[in-house]
Amino acid sequence: MTMAMTGIRSFLYKEDFNKFIKALGEAVDYVKTELMPDFNFDAYNHDEVHTEHDGAETAETTEATEAVATETEVGSRATSIGG
Repeated sequence: MTMAMTGIRSFLYKEDFNKFIKALGEAVDYVKTELMPDFNFDAYNHDEVHTEHDGAETAETTEATEAVATETEVGSRATSIGG
């Protein structure tokens, strides 16, 4: 019998957000230090903007950055509207 998980929903109350962030950070630190101490997680850090040979940003990077910015703006408006 094969089971597959298709999705999980988690509801987080505003007043529990800081507790959640702290617990998530502790879980990540545990995985990095105790379970996988020899793994180089920084090798997969993609926060930097990648440039082509002529110094211009790639179209993919620009489009992805703009999409994230748009989603963040919409999300923050929804949060402030919803109170």
